[in-house]
Amino acid sequence: MDKLLILTFWEIIKSKNYSLLDIDYSEDKIYTESETAQFNFLWTKLEDEYYTLKKDSKSYSTIVKSNEAFTMLLKIELLQDNLNSLVELYSNIEILDQENFIRIEQKIYQNFTLIHDKITPQYFAGLEENFNLVTR
Repeated sequence: MDKLLILTFWEIIKSKNYSLLDIDYSEDKIYTESETAQFNFLWTKLEDEYYTLKKDSKSYSTIVKSNEAFTMLLKIELLQDNLNSLVELYSNIEILDQENFIRIEQKIYQNFTLIHDKITPQYFAGLEENFNLVTR
């Protein structure tokens, strides 16, 4: 890979055509899934090496910020799903026996704590109080 031309490198970035890494590349050549996977893996490795060599703190910062934003969006989605589950549980309270209701409610509350350790719902406090606790 030391012989990879910089122009080829930039062409791969622009086109996302990782098969350009093949020394005998031809537009007519058909690649197997295995070969395609190898090119994808090799490209990922090259990118990692490139950013390591470049030590580009701006790129690293962008990756970290993107990761943090993704994590935050995922937590918000999980919180919403668990809040919806809690509301659904309380709206169907008459269908479940008390033991199952409590077991499911506690599991949902445990999920809140797993999503964020500072969210500590109070068991048996009721829907409204815990809803307010989670949404503040």
